[in-house]
Amino acid sequence: MAIDLFCYAAHEKNDVAISLKHLVATNQALFSQKFLVSDPRRANAVHREIASEFGLNAHSLFLIRVNDKSAAGHIPEVATAVKGELGKDKVVILMENEKLIE
Repeated sequence: MAIDLFCYAAHEKNDVAISLKHLVATNQALFSQKFLVSDPRRANAVHREIASEFGLNAHSLFLIRVNDKSAAGHIPEVATAVKGELGKDKVVILMENEKLIE
């Protein structure tokens, strides 16, 4: 069973793409082969509505998939790294698009 983190960001997709490249490059031990990070895309009306339920005006969305099941315990660390890169109040991370990761 795949584990996906749905990440809604208040930043535009091009800005998120730059931040994600930096995040993965500076955290290779955490991300290398353990987590797959998708390219960000523009948030549509449904994405914006989901993010708004958590108080965020989303402009973009990206996914992080657990690629190595033994790394699932590192999900909180991944969420902390993403929030550190994008800004704690600028991203909402939902496990399987349902459960908020704080």
